[in-house]
Amino acid sequence: MRRHVDVEIDGEAATFGALLVVDTVEAGDVQAVDLDRVGHGGEIALLGLQAQGRLGAGPRTHRRRSARGGCASVGDALGIDPVPRSEVHSRGPPRPGGQRFVTDPCGTHVATRKKKAAGAAAPELPAEQLRQMYRDMLEQRRLEESAARAYGMGRIYGFCHLYIGQEAVSTGCSHAMRDGDIMVSAYRIHAQALARGVSAQEVMDELFGRETGNVHGLGGSMHMFAPDKGFWGGWGIVGQQVPMAVGLGFAQRYRGTGGVTIVFFGDGALQQGAIHEAFNMASIWDVPIVFVLENNRYGMGTAVSRVSALEPAHAMASSYNFRHASIDGMNVLDTYAAFSEAIAYARTESRPYFLEMRCSRFRGHSMSDPGKYRTKDQLAEEKAQDPIPKLAKVLVDAGQATEEELAALDKDVKAAMKEVLKKAESAPWPDPSRIREFVYRSPIS
Repeated sequence: MRRHVDVEIDGEAATFGALLVVDTVEAGDVQAVDLDRVGHGGEIALLGLQAQGRLGAGPRTHRRRSARGGCASVGDALGIDPVPRSEVHSRGPPRPGGQRFVTDPCGTHVATRKKKAAGAAAPELPAEQLRQMYRDMLEQRRLEESAARAYGMGRIYGFCHLYIGQEAVSTGCSHAMRDGDIMVSAYRIHAQALARGVSAQEVMDELFGRETGNVHGLGGSMHMFAPDKGFWGGWGIVGQQVPMAVGLGFAQRYRGTGGVTIVFFGDGALQQGAIHEAFNMASIWDVPIVFVLENNRYGMGTAVSRVSALEPAHAMASSYNFRHASIDGMNVLDTYAAFSEAIAYARTESRPYFLEMRCSRFRGHSMSDPGKYRTKDQLAEEKAQDPIPKLAKVLVDAGQATEEELAALDKDVKAAMKEVLKKAESAPWPDPSRIREFVYRSPIS
């Protein structure tokens, strides 16, 4: 639903859609704005008007802070710095001065986060935690590389969607979570299951469809669950997990658990109507949830820019009255900081938060996708942002590890994953009686 701005033009009242105000009101025409009646989209429009010198000097009333986290005053919003056009991917012609504004519901600049110098964030986290983050990402990468080889040799059947390249997102999120929090995801889940504490052996056995797998070989690549570890799957229908996650988050609030639900979805799911319905319900019900868009820019083989009218994607949260931000998803220090902030906000304020993680997957949509829609040069540029070498540099530059130590760790992880693969191949198949389980509440006799 489009928010509206009530303005007075040449002494006569007029109401414009927020986006229309920015595009149609001439310089000096806006004389008064009743900010008690301005929605968040209207606040964004006012910011744009001010940047363009088109906001008159007429009286303004301060907007009251809403129970759902609105701005304390428009002065807070108008006091922020504009976002240079080069930092905001936007359609349409540039505004005078080449600047645009993107704000969250409280007027905070969220279009981009300034890049930190390598190693700048290292002192903020203990060396032990940084090394654990590095090991976590390595284990996720090496397990999936082993699985990819086995799949290519015909030893793993069915679907297989790899997470290679996006490990900074799963790792940053899991390290920011605490007991009682819940992670829900789609079907690119091997790394996320590992991040939540499911063992590498359980994951690999499940990929092989064996009895000793995470769900006894019944789920395969796309359906893994470990509620005792705060991991609730693992869903194959595009976008279906988002409304279910809102239900989980609502239950956390209703029961007073103090927990937060974090739900992942890809840019290919962004246009699903159920997601927008879930956003609306999460906002009106004050659900403590963090929506995470892993934007690797391709829904299967289709560039998101060809199918989405909204850019940047995280701005859609403004329509549902909750905070949002765009994060470098290829830097685990940035993802950890963003998840820590968003989860803490959702926990203390019982409000949704939308994080758009800008990331890249280095393989195709699935193992059957050759990825011909990207050039070799484009893929090389994306791989240059690999989050694992980035964190290695942080550790070495901060004197918290040597290159030799990290190389030895990688060698150990590779050897461990080789053994995991070997065990999975010889693990037992499920008993045929398993087919009766997990369909009805009580097993079929």
